Amino acid sequence: MEKLRRVLGGQDEEDQGGLTEVLDTTTLSYSTRIKFFIICFASGILCSILLCLILTLCSVFWWHKKGLAIIFCILQFLAMSWYSISYIPFAR
Repeated sequence: MEKLRRVLGGQDEEDQGGLTEVLDTTTLSYSTRIKFFIICFASGILCSILLCLILTLCSVFWWHKKGLAIIFCILQFLAMSWYSISYIPFAR
């Protein structure tokens, strides 16, 4: 009943979502967040190309290690799965 009185009296403050509370309490500006996102994204792509793709080819053709190539292929699959799952909201 108290909540109804506050709503009718115009004193009800709606609960903010968790995301808006987090964004209000952080000290980083929007441009800083974008810059760090670009840096992390570029370094992630660089690592995936260097650690998985190139190492898979080197392990097969240069080092002649088939077991190592399979491990790198599995890592590529796991990285792609993680990347795909990250686009699903709240799939942590």
